[in-house]
Amino acid sequence: MAELEKDIGLLRKGLTECKRELDYQANRPSRDYGDKYVDVMGDFVSLAEVVFGELEDQLADMKTQLEVVTKAYGEDGSSTDSSVFFGYFNDFLNAFKEAHQENEIARRKKENEERRRQQQEEQKQQEKERKDRRKARNAAKAAGEFDDLVSALRSGDLYGDSTLKARRSTSHFVAGTRKPVHHLDAARERTRTHVEHDTITDL
Repeated sequence: MAELEKDIGLLRKGLTECKRELDYQANRPSRDYGDKYVDVMGDFVSLAEVVFGELEDQLADMKTQLEVVTKAYGEDGSSTDSSVFFGYFNDFLNAFKEAHQENEIARRKKENEERRRQQQEEQKQQEKERKDRRKARNAAKAAGEFDDLVSALRSGDLYGDSTLKARRSTSHFVAGTRKPVHHLDAARERTRTHVEHDTITDL
C-alpha cells in the first residue's frame, strides 16, 4: 500500500506540473503561429484529471476495504501494512504448495514401493507355481515309471525275450528235478510195461 500511495503521489505531482506549465503557456502574451501546445495539453490535462480522480477514489475505497479485511482477521487495520498482511497469505500458500509437493512425492514413492512389492510377490508366486508344476510332473513321471515297471514285471517284458524263453522252457521240467516232463513220462511207461510183463510171467 505504501508503494502504491507513493506512486499516486508522483502522478499527482506530475499532473500538477503539467497544469502549471499549461497555465504558463496559455497566459503568455505572445505565442508562435501554429503552436498547438495549449490545445493539445489542455485536452490531455482535462482527461488526466478525470482519470486521476477515479484512481484516487479507487485508492480510498481500497484502503477502506483493506481496513475491514484486516480487522476481520484480527489485525489492526489502521496500522497494518498491506504488504505484511498479504504476506501472511503468500507464506501460507507457499507452505501449502510445498507441503502438497512433499505429499505428492511421498505418495508416488509409496506407490512405487507398493508396486515393487507386488511385483516381487507375483514373482515369488510364479516361481512357487513353477516349482509345484515341476514337482507334479516329476511325481507323475515317477508314478508312470513305477506303473510301467509293475506291468513289465507282471508281463515278463522286463526280462526280455531270452528270459521269457528260458522261463517257458523251464516249465517243462519236473519240480525239484532237472528232468524234462516227457522223459519222466517215458520212464513211467517203461515201468508199467515191466510190471505187466512180470505179472504175466508169474501166472
